[in-house]
Amino acid sequence: SAEQASALTASLSREKELQGQVQRCEAELSSATEGGAAAEAAQQGLEAELVNLRASLAADSGSAAAAMAELRAAVAAAEQAASEKGAELSAAVAELEEKRSACLALEAQAQEFKAQAMEQEAAQRLRSEEALRTASEAMTGKAKTEEELLSVKAKLSSASSALETEAQGAISQAAALLESLAVSDQTLVEVQGELASCRALISQQSARLAGLE
Repeated sequence: SAEQASALTASLSREKELQGQVQRCEAELSSATEGGAAAEAAQQGLEAELVNLRASLAADSGSAAAAMAELRAAVAAAEQAASEKGAELSAAVAELEEKRSACLALEAQAQEFKAQAMEQEAAQRLRSEEALRTASEAMTGKAKTEEELLSVKAKLSSASSALETEAQGAISQAAALLESLAVSDQTLVEVQGELASCRALISQQSARLAGLE
């Protein structure tokens, strides 16, 4: 961490400072030794100070080594955490790509379904138009057939009326003939047979007209 790095830097600076003091003390000790017995007391003081400085230097070196070891452990832990995070990130990216592929497949399937639906809709529209056209033609044909049927009915009705009128005239003539002339029984039978035939014909025409209606 930043605090550990700062502490390590401070320890190293302190170690360099102590080394400088040791070097100065050694130089002073060397000068004092050259001064002879007069400087022996000063030499002893300097030696004691040198021992203290060396002890402080050893302590600071141990602290610096411990701080360095702790910093290295922190760096290793950070690298391990970064590696784990990288693995998690790679897994997340792979999962995202898989989901993206699935979404693209679903989108393609949806487009295919849409195209099929449009084709079915167009086919249904064509069938509806064809059915409507067929129904229209059927209605037109039905109207034409009904018109022709009405025309036939009118013609049959007219023919039946004319035939009935003609038959009634024949019946009237036959009745008048029977009343005015003295005919034989054979002649009477023939006339009555003709009259029955006319009546049967009228009945047939009337029944046919009723069936058409």
